[in-house]
Amino acid sequence: MIYRKTAPALAGGLVLAALALISTGATAQTSSGNTAPGQTLTNPGPAPAAPSDATVRQAGAALRDVAGIKQSYGARMQSASPDQRQSLAQQAEQEEVAAVRRHGLSVDQFNQVVQTARADPAVRSHLLAAAGVNEQHQ
Repeated sequence: MIYRKTAPALAGGLVLAALALISTGATAQTSSGNTAPGQTLTNPGPAPAAPSDATVRQAGAALRDVAGIKQSYGARMQSASPDQRQSLAQQAEQEEVAAVRRHGLSVDQFNQVVQTARADPAVRSHLLAAAGVNEQHQ
């Protein structure tokens, strides 16, 4: 279930979720990519080249969807049993990967844009704008 920014309360939650994704190192995960399930990029190495404007716009749209998925599943996992949490985490991961791909990016491309945004304030601003996040909420 993907939630779009349709109400002020939800929008505020997505702002916080999007900022958290960029600032805490959370990235989309996939068991077929460079990261194992449940892991994020922890040793990114040298900063990649700046992504194109089109790629940042795609990543921003994907970030908005991924933040909504994380917010939705996070709330559901709080009241779930340990077995249900594992299942919900797998479902969330699958939806996050699908959301990134729906926007025309691979998980690696999405992760590279997020990684670059962490290191480059201009890319970060562009990414957050593309995600519909007002940086004044920081």
